[in-house]
Amino acid sequence: MAAARAGRGRARGFTLLEMVVVVILIGVLLTLAIDRLIRLQALAERVAMDQVLGGLRSALTLQLAQHIVQGRTTDLGTLARANPTRWLVRPPGNYAGAFADPDPARIAGGRWYFNTKARWLVYRVAHAADFRTALPGPPRIRFKVRLVYADSAGNGVRDGEVVGVRLGPVEPYRWVRPAGTGG
Repeated sequence: MAAARAGRGRARGFTLLEMVVVVILIGVLLTLAIDRLIRLQALAERVAMDQVLGGLRSALTLQLAQHIVQGRTTDLGTLARANPTRWLVRPPGNYAGAFADPDPARIAGGRWYFNTKARWLVYRVAHAADFRTALPGPPRIRFKVRLVYADSAGNGVRDGEVVGVRLGPVEPYRWVRPAGTGG
């Protein structure tokens, strides 16, 4: 009778050991899920930044074409001094604005801004753990429109007329995890 009662009591609930194992398993699964979510957020940030950058480069190409069609090739220097976000129909939703030499630490991560003093378009990185640059201070990427000159003498030196423009980084940077892997 006592054995039957003990068997029925055991069937009604978990032992302390079973409960501890379940709690540990749930903790491990939550840790893995949170890590994966953080990695996906960093990947999403990188993809979003690359999409805006692609749109800006396309807009720059259209500006170059407009200058050429209108015969204003001697005026291409204005593109190198301009705020690239002005070439878009509307600035990106995460565009903070144009500032004269702002403190990058005061700009929220995941935002674009234009430094009117240095003429840089800057992206302030939100997920710093997934990003590397030699630039001191808050993680960010500075982009600048540069004129591309012809090599008129054929000696590897760009010494001829302006033949194009390019929007590129001021200093090297890299994302730690390759795009598309999430891991």
